[in-house]
Amino acid sequence: ENEIKILGTFLNIYNFFASNGNLDGYSFNGLKKSNNLLDRWLVSRVNSTVEECTKSMDAYEFHEAQRHISELIDDVSNFYLRLSRRRFWDSSSKDTEEAYSTLFYTMDIILRLLAPIAPFTSEYLYRKMHPDHLSVHASSYPVADKSLMDENTEARIRMARNVLELTRRARQNGGIKGRQPVKEILVHSEKISESDLEPVREEMNARKIKIIGESEKPERTVIKVVNSKAAPILKGKMPEFLKFIEELNSSNQ
Repeated sequence: ENEIKILGTFLNIYNFFASNGNLDGYSFNGLKKSNNLLDRWLVSRVNSTVEECTKSMDAYEFHEAQRHISELIDDVSNFYLRLSRRRFWDSSSKDTEEAYSTLFYTMDIILRLLAPIAPFTSEYLYRKMHPDHLSVHASSYPVADKSLMDENTEARIRMARNVLELTRRARQNGGIKGRQPVKEILVHSEKISESDLEPVREEMNARKIKIIGESEKPERTVIKVVNSKAAPILKGKMPEFLKFIEELNSSNQ
C-alpha cells in the first residue's frame, strides 16, 4: 500500500512535468546551474538521498532505501513543486529553464533509484522521459555527486520549513485560513535570517515577516484563579466566573 502511494505521488510529479514541458517544448540539455535556493536545495537533497540509498542497498536494507526515496518524492511533491509551481508558467524565462532542468534531473535520478524496487513502473516512466534509451535497467545506478551536496543549504531549508509548519499550526489554532494574509509574523530564532525564509515567504502569506530576539518576544497576560480563595466567596457562581476568565484569556492570545 505504501509503495502504491509513493508511485502514485511520483506519477503526479511526472504528469505535472510532462503537461507543462510538452506545452513549452522543453528538452533537457543537462543540469543548469541555478542561483535559486530551492533548486540548489533539491539538487543537494537528491544527492544526499543517493548517498543514503547506496548505503542502505549495500547493507541489504531495502526498506530503508525505500524510505529515503519516499521522503524525497514527498519533498518534491509537497514542498518543491508547491513553492515552485509558478516558475513553470513563463516558458521564456531563465528561471523557468532552471526549474525544468532541476526537476528533470531529480526525476531521472529517482527513477534509477526506484529501478530495483519498482522495476515495471520505473521502466515505463524512464522510457517516457528517455524514448531513445534502451531501458532504466541498462542505465547505471546513481552515484552521489559530492560537489552538488551542500549541508548548509539543506539546513537552511529545514529551518524555513519548520517555521512554515509552525505558521500553519498557529493559523489553525487561531482559526485563520492560509489564504488570508496577516499583517505581521514574528519569528523568534537566533539561527535563521529573513533571507532563509525567502522561499517560503509567499506561502506564509504575511505583509511583513520579522526575526526577533529574546527581548522582543511579545508578552501575554494570563489570569489564573486561586480556587481555594475564590470558591468560598463566589460559591454557586464559581463555574460562571471560571468560564468568564477562560474567555478573557482566550481573547488575549
